Amino acid sequence: MTKIRRIHFLLIYPKGTAPSQRFRFEQFLPILRRNQFNCSTSCFYDEDTFKKLYQANGKLILALRLVWCFLRRCAHMFTLAKYDCILIQRGAAPFGPPIFEWVIRYILRKPIIYDFDDAIWRQPEGYNSILKRFVKAHYKVALICKWAHTVVVGNSYLAAYAAQFNKRVVLIPTVVDTEHMFIPAKDEADCVDNSPIVIGWTGSHTTLPYLESLEPVLEQLANTNQFSLMVMANKPPNFKKLPCQFIPWTEEAEVAQLQRIDIGIMPLPDDEWTKGKCGFKAIQYMAVGKPAVASSVGVNAEIIDDGVNGFLCASHEDWFKALSYLLNHPETAKSMGAAAREKMVQNYSLKKAGSEWVSALAAV
Repeated sequence: MTKIRRIHFLLIYPKGTAPSQRFRFEQFLPILRRNQFNCSTSCFYDEDTFKKLYQANGKLILALRLVWCFLRRCAHMFTLAKYDCILIQRGAAPFGPPIFEWVIRYILRKPIIYDFDDAIWRQPEGYNSILKRFVKAHYKVALICKWAHTVVVGNSYLAAYAAQFNKRVVLIPTVVDTEHMFIPAKDEADCVDNSPIVIGWTGSHTTLPYLESLEPVLEQLANTNQFSLMVMANKPPNFKKLPCQFIPWTEEAEVAQLQRIDIGIMPLPDDEWTKGKCGFKAIQYMAVGKPAVASSVGVNAEIIDDGVNGFLCASHEDWFKALSYLLNHPETAKSMGAAAREKMVQNYSLKKAGSEWVSALAAV
């Protein structure tokens, strides 16, 4: 009989709140348990602290809550001795030096599986002060890579970085459940009437600036074409003139709203941070059978086959041409959406990635 392996997941956010956790770990837990892994989790933030994290008021209370979360993580360290390995996503804590990771590696002597799906070692603009650098401690990514038994990443750009510090790097893309959740609408009647055609975008407040940068193109497009723009996020975009239908994001309604769109968009600037993106928006659109139009940046060129299941754009002119074509050729857009769906089932499914996670963890 196969030995049950005990794995503890040290996560940052409460369950069901962060896309990186939901789609890189939480959805795989049933698969891992079926394959003789005993999985447990602990989160740095409690739910109340996480809800208040981005509020403008109550800074002192928030600071006290963060201290409480840090102390709670310290308490977690005393429970880790019974596990066979520890899986850490991004970091055991969202700020500060890698104290917890050092304790796990050198005091508890537990093998670490380290996962990240963004270029989190990059120093964002505006972090020039010594205090901010200490608080965010981006340098710790390289150290944790060195200490880890295995590093798991979401694309080849991240893999190349991790390979500088660790010989055991596994590439597992961020995927969706293409069998039960991210599926095309059962009937066209389930979708919004195709008059007007719906262009959709989904994301968070951190990526809204990327969408807002596309406003001039969408305004130009609206002068010659009829369409509706749907934005699903945790806050509305700050458009100057462009009207849109804003839908607050909820996990429960996420798939149903994506099924309503006809074209999914994913604009990105071409920089070192976005090269680390794992193309998840495009994967979501394509899994529900919609063509994706995205910036030709990083892994997007691997996910989207230009002209087959979507379009890749390098300029505003490219964006205008691609969207105009899809708006004026709705049947072609549907066939491209079907091709997009097929590629997601073959290459970006929960089943395929689940077996890769089982293999990666079993090798520890």
